[in-house]
Amino acid sequence: EDQDGTVTTVVDPDVTEGWPFARLTFVHHSGPGSACLSPAPPKGCHRYYVATYTTSECPSTCPLITGTAANFTGKRDLDGRFDRANGILSACAECAASVSLVCWRAPAKDPQRCACPGAAPSRGGGLLLEDPAPPVHLQSFESLEDTLKDSMSALAVLAVGIAGLVVLGRFVRPGSHTAAERLLNNQF
Repeated sequence: EDQDGTVTTVVDPDVTEGWPFARLTFVHHSGPGSACLSPAPPKGCHRYYVATYTTSECPSTCPLITGTAANFTGKRDLDGRFDRANGILSACAECAASVSLVCWRAPAKDPQRCACPGAAPSRGGGLLLEDPAPPVHLQSFESLEDTLKDSMSALAVLAVGIAGLVVLGRFVRPGSHTAAERLLNNQF
């Protein structure tokens, strides 16, 4: 436990092929009493989630509190204990305070920083925890749900509009050059 009452986990959800091809998570650090393994991606760009938990808010069943999480380090997370989308230890999600993301690419013996998916290229180098990306505070994820709902609504409207143009295009007389026909024939 850190002096400020927090504990940290570090996971790589991009084992072994790198993002977006990987389907496994590797645990690099799992709280008090566990080792902290440096990144060593064999190929591709790997995301490393650094999650911080406030111990005073953790349930007594949280493996970070019971000490059982220390056994997770250095292994693949075959039991799905960590959320692959954010790196949070699921049994301790209610006490998660923040998540930082940093990305590294091969070679394993000399990992290099790489741009995280959806982010601008990162600068610098060094060890995983030296220069992590700014923490993403979990409160900001609440607005993500609204953003996703808005995006899905817009996509649904677009899909209905395109479907309508396709149907309309079947009934438009060739040569009439309506907007629907030009759209269907890629004539803009």
